[in-house]
Amino acid sequence: MTLLDPNDLPAFYSGDASLFRCLVEAHTPRLIAFVRPFADGDDDAEDLVQETWQLVYRKRETFRGTGTLLGWIYSIARNVCLGRRRRAAARSAALPDPELHMGAGAASAELVVEDAEFRRDLNTAIMQLPDRERDRSEERRVGKECRSRWSPDH
Repeated sequence: MTLLDPNDLPAFYSGDASLFRCLVEAHTPRLIAFVRPFADGDDDAEDLVQETWQLVYRKRETFRGTGTLLGWIYSIARNVCLGRRRRAAARSAALPDPELHMGAGAASAELVVEDAEFRRDLNTAIMQLPDRERDRSEERRVGKECRSRWSPDH
Protein backbone atom coordinates (compact mmCIF):
# COMPACT_ATOMS: atom_id res chain seq x y z
CA MET A 1 0.00 0.00 0.00
CA THR A 2 1.66 3.21 -1.13
CA LEU A 3 -1.23 5.64 -1.28
CA LEU A 4 -4.51 5.87 0.51
CA ASP A 5 -7.53 5.74 -1.72
CA PRO A 6 -9.82 8.68 -0.93
CA ASN A 7 -12.45 6.09 0.02
CA ASP A 8 -10.09 4.85 2.76
CA LEU A 9 -9.82 8.24 4.48
CA PRO A 10 -12.80 7.64 6.81
CA ALA A 11 -11.18 4.36 7.94
CA PHE A 12 -7.85 6.16 8.39
CA TYR A 13 -9.42 8.94 10.46
CA SER A 14 -11.32 6.45 12.60
CA GLY A 15 -8.13 4.49 13.33
CA ASP A 16 -9.05 1.27 11.52
CA ALA A 17 -6.60 -1.35 12.83
CA SER A 18 -6.29 -3.36 9.60
CA LEU A 19 -5.58 -0.22 7.57
CA PHE A 20 -2.88 0.88 10.01
CA ARG A 21 -1.39 -2.62 10.05
CA CYS A 22 -1.09 -2.44 6.24
CA LEU A 23 0.52 1.01 6.43
CA VAL A 24 3.01 -0.10 9.08
CA GLU A 25 3.95 -3.30 7.23
CA ALA A 26 4.33 -1.52 3.90
CA HIS A 27 6.32 1.50 5.04
CA THR A 28 8.33 0.55 8.12
CA PRO A 29 11.40 -0.72 6.20
CA ARG A 30 11.75 2.55 4.27
CA LEU A 31 11.09 4.61 7.40
CA ILE A 32 13.87 2.75 9.20
CA ALA A 33 16.23 3.60 6.34
CA PHE A 34 15.06 7.22 6.52
CA VAL A 35 15.69 7.64 10.28
CA ARG A 36 18.89 5.56 10.45
CA PRO A 37 21.22 8.58 9.97
CA PHE A 38 19.62 10.15 13.06
CA ALA A 39 19.81 6.98 15.14
CA ASP A 40 22.41 5.36 17.37
CA GLY A 41 22.13 1.91 15.80
CA ASP A 42 19.36 -0.31 14.50
CA ASP A 43 17.47 -0.59 17.80
CA ASP A 44 17.35 3.19 18.12
CA ALA A 45 16.15 3.50 14.50
CA GLU A 46 13.34 1.05 15.27
CA ASP A 47 12.44 3.09 18.37
CA LEU A 48 12.27 6.27 16.28
CA VAL A 49 10.01 4.56 13.74
CA GLN A 50 7.78 3.18 16.50
CA GLU A 51 7.48 6.68 17.95
CA THR A 52 6.63 7.93 14.45
CA TRP A 53 3.83 5.38 14.02
CA GLN A 54 2.44 6.25 17.45
CA LEU A 55 2.31 9.90 16.48
CA VAL A 56 0.79 9.09 13.09
CA TYR A 57 -1.98 7.23 14.87
CA ARG A 58 -2.51 9.88 17.53
CA LYS A 59 -2.42 12.78 15.04
CA ARG A 60 -4.28 11.03 12.21
CA GLU A 61 -7.17 13.49 12.39
CA THR A 62 -4.79 16.36 11.54
CA PHE A 63 -3.97 14.85 8.13
CA ARG A 64 -5.75 17.17 5.73
CA GLY A 65 -5.20 15.21 2.55
CA THR A 66 -3.71 18.20 0.73
CA GLY A 67 -0.46 16.31 0.19
CA THR A 68 0.35 12.63 0.14
CA LEU A 69 -0.10 10.52 3.21
CA LEU A 70 3.42 9.21 2.80
CA GLY A 71 4.84 12.74 2.74
CA TRP A 72 2.91 13.52 5.92
CA ILE A 73 4.26 10.39 7.62
CA TYR A 74 7.83 11.22 6.60
CA SER A 75 7.47 14.76 7.93
CA ILE A 76 6.36 13.29 11.27
CA ALA A 77 9.39 10.95 11.23
CA ARG A 78 11.67 13.91 10.51
CA ASN A 79 10.15 15.89 13.38
CA VAL A 80 10.54 12.91 15.72
CA CYS A 81 14.24 12.70 14.80
CA LEU A 82 14.84 16.44 15.15
CA GLY A 83 12.94 16.47 18.44
CA ARG A 84 15.14 13.69 19.76
CA ARG A 85 18.22 15.70 18.72
CA ARG A 86 16.92 18.84 20.40
CA ARG A 87 16.24 16.97 23.64
CA ALA A 88 19.71 15.41 23.54
CA ALA A 89 21.26 18.83 22.91
CA ALA A 90 19.30 20.29 25.82
CA ARG A 91 20.55 17.52 28.11
CA SER A 92 24.15 17.96 27.02
CA ALA A 93 23.87 21.76 27.34
CA ALA A 94 22.97 21.30 30.99
CA LEU A 95 26.19 19.35 31.59
CA PRO A 96 29.49 21.19 31.94
CA ASP A 97 32.17 20.41 29.40
CA PRO A 98 34.50 17.80 30.98
CA GLU A 99 37.55 19.29 29.24
CA LEU A 100 37.09 22.45 31.28
CA HIS A 101 37.53 20.43 34.47
CA MET A 102 41.11 19.58 33.55
CA GLY A 103 42.38 23.05 34.48
CA ALA A 104 43.08 23.81 38.13
CA GLY A 105 41.84 26.47 40.48
CA ALA A 106 38.98 28.92 40.68
CA ALA A 107 39.49 30.19 37.11
CA SER A 108 38.64 26.79 35.63
CA ALA A 109 35.61 26.48 37.91
CA GLU A 110 34.38 29.87 36.67
CA LEU A 111 34.82 28.76 33.07
CA VAL A 112 32.78 25.63 33.75
CA VAL A 113 29.95 27.68 35.27
CA GLU A 114 30.06 30.31 32.49
CA ASP A 115 30.11 27.64 29.77
CA ALA A 116 27.17 25.77 31.29
CA GLU A 117 25.22 29.02 31.71
CA PHE A 118 25.96 30.05 28.13
CA ARG A 119 24.85 26.69 26.76
CA ARG A 120 21.69 26.76 28.88
CA ASP A 121 20.84 30.31 27.75
CA LEU A 122 21.57 29.49 24.12
CA ASN A 123 19.44 26.35 24.25
CA THR A 124 16.59 28.29 25.89
CA ALA A 125 16.74 30.89 23.13
CA ILE A 126 16.79 28.23 20.41
CA MET A 127 13.83 26.38 21.94
CA GLN A 128 11.81 29.62 21.88
CA LEU A 129 12.23 29.97 18.12
CA PRO A 130 9.30 28.95 15.91
CA ASP A 131 9.55 25.29 14.84
CA ARG A 132 10.53 26.16 11.26
CA GLU A 133 13.39 28.44 12.37
CA ARG A 134 14.52 25.97 15.05
CA ASP A 135 14.64 23.20 12.42
CA ARG A 136 16.69 25.41 10.07
CA SER A 137 19.08 26.24 12.88
CA GLU A 138 19.51 22.53 13.66
CA GLU A 139 19.99 21.69 9.97
CA ARG A 140 22.71 24.37 9.64
CA ARG A 141 24.47 23.13 12.78
CA VAL A 142 24.36 19.51 11.65
CA GLY A 143 25.52 20.51 8.17
CA LYS A 144 28.51 22.36 9.61
CA GLU A 145 29.39 19.36 11.81
CA CYS A 146 29.20 17.03 8.83
CA ARG A 147 31.28 19.32 6.61
CA SER A 148 33.96 19.72 9.28
CA ARG A 149 34.00 16.00 10.07
CA TRP A 150 34.13 14.82 6.47
CA SER A 151 36.13 17.63 4.84
CA PRO A 152 39.41 16.62 3.18
CA ASP A 153 41.32 18.86 5.64
CA HIS A 154 40.03 17.00 8.69
